Amino acid sequence: MEIREELRGQLELLRTLYCDLHQIPELAFTERETQAYLRRFLETLAPDSLYSVAGTGLKAVFYAPEARDTVAIRADMDALPMAEESGV
Repeated sequence: MEIREELRGQLELLRTLYCDLHQIPELAFTERETQAYLRRFLETLAPDSLYSVAGTGLKAVFYAPEARDTVAIRADMDALPMAEESGV
């Protein structure tokens, strides 16, 4: 699959985020390091508002000029309590 050049940097950023976040396994409601990592990242994007929710969650708001441009994204960031068995 050919990746348009202007998207290549975005893909690399997503890979970095993916790899970094998988190095911070934290169980539900204990994701302090994950929250701090994501807060630092989101701050670089200059959201209109950014605040903690439910103790360890985050909510970032980016206002769009038109209501029809609204997008909502939700993601879980907790790890599952299981032992690594792959040897990786």
